[in-house]
Amino acid sequence: MFMEEYPKLLEEVRRGLAGQDAAVAGNAAHQLKGLLAQFGAETARQAAYGVELPARQGDLATASQNLQVLEAAMRLVHPDLAKMAGSAA
Repeated sequence: MFMEEYPKLLEEVRRGLAGQDAAVAGNAAHQLKGLLAQFGAETARQAAYGVELPARQGDLATASQNLQVLEAAMRLVHPDLAKMAGSAA
């Protein structure tokens, strides 16, 4: 289920930031952060928080910059999460 949900949440963060909608971006980053915490993906969880916090504070420029860090972290953690979920990377 996580492997299906996280790309949707990441896309929701992107859409929120592109549309200058801090609430959408912050909420999606928050949900993603929670899912990552369940899997012990601490670096990616911190990266999601790095998007969530500035978005919730209305600082979309910083949230957008931090999105690049989150995307890189997700690319790195994806194979491990896929293995845990029993799906193909």
